[in-house]
Amino acid sequence: MRLVGREKLVRFCAAHGEARKWIANWLSEAEAAAWASPQAIKIRYPSASFLAGNTVIFNVKGNAFRLEVVVAYRTGSSRLCGRARMPNMTDATRSDDAPGTKMDIRLVKSDRQYRQYLGEISRLVALDPAAKSAAGARLELLAKLVEDYEKLRFPIERPDAVQAIQFRMQQQGLKQKDLAELLGGKSRASEILSRKRRLTVPMIRTLSRRLHIPVDLLVR
Repeated sequence: MRLVGREKLVRFCAAHGEARKWIANWLSEAEAAAWASPQAIKIRYPSASFLAGNTVIFNVKGNAFRLEVVVAYRTGSSRLCGRARMPNMTDATRSDDAPGTKMDIRLVKSDRQYRQYLGEISRLVALDPAAKSAAGARLELLAKLVEDYEKLRFPIERPDAVQAIQFRMQQQGLKQKDLAELLGGKSRASEILSRKRRLTVPMIRTLSRRLHIPVDLLVR
């Protein structure tokens, strides 16, 4: 999926350090996801709720905070494009141009251009255009350009393998004994979680297949 709106996440994490790891884990999973429906999200995040306008609410750290994402499910056969928001925060996606104003789409090189594109993305995401439509193609292009800009302008540190495993266990309500069944024993699971033992290739394959953790997170 392509997710834009990182500026808000960076600002939120700066103000609420206790949520930083959760946000980093969620973002890493979301970037690797291929969710085409609310049901696909619900499987991965059982506590998520869904509102009108393709808005998804994710509970951050046991519902201490909420993360709102507007999803355009049809943009790409198995990719969603969204805008992340934190409740009660100033909306930083306003554009100086009216929605739908014709613009010459180019690489993003300034914050003013970035915010202009965010405004147009917000308008298009709400429409959830078909992937092969003109609006869908426009959304994909804008999202790609903004995503690339945000990764450089508003970087968020990626989690390591243990953090990725712990996050997925929390989301799915798994205990250490459940992990032990996947890794071949309680002592082995304990050593992995305490960082006393490195994951082997078979372990990585098992965790990726059974818990759907992106492989690139497990090999870090």
